[in-house]
Amino acid sequence: MFKHSLKFRILAIGSVLLMASLACNFPGISRSDNNNEDKIPVSSQSAQELVDNIQAAVGTALSGQPFELTITETQLTSYIATRMQSIQEPKVSDVQIRLQGGKAKISGKVEQDSFSLPLDLTVRISANSQGKPDYEFEAAKIGPLPIPASVLDDITVWMDEALSSQVLPGGKEIFFETINIDNGQIYLKGYTK
Repeated sequence: MFKHSLKFRILAIGSVLLMASLACNFPGISRSDNNNEDKIPVSSQSAQELVDNIQAAVGTALSGQPFELTITETQLTSYIATRMQSIQEPKVSDVQIRLQGGKAKISGKVEQDSFSLPLDLTVRISANSQGKPDYEFEAAKIGPLPIPASVLDDITVWMDEALSSQVLPGGKEIFFETINIDNGQIYLKGYTK
């Protein structure tokens, strides 16, 4: 009986090790898909540059002039990574935001309890005919699991608030003529109405 129990334990331990080994090599679970890209540096200086540039663009818009704003990957990654540090559950770390081909590709790690899974979120952003941003999610996963539509709706609301839905003093609203994403930058051009 003892030999049978020992064989069972060895088989069970071997099975667990085999599954763990396979899980470590399963695409999208344990590795970041952007290992071959250089990591975007995060700094409080770059985050502050973004805030300063946005304030300058808002000042221009409030004066009745059209505004232009260019946001770099470093500025946006730094700002979002800094903001994510204040969120305790789930914890999002190693945030990287790539800006290419009309898309923002957001990657990072989502950690809760003892689990850590990669985040993969790709969204195409453009200006619609009403001067508001349109969002089309092309990828939205945490590990191998899709991000629920309700969470994507919350992300859309958050991005709207960040980009344009805030009414400025005097009841003015921001209207975007152009939202271009390419070569590591977002270029925004618009006016207030």
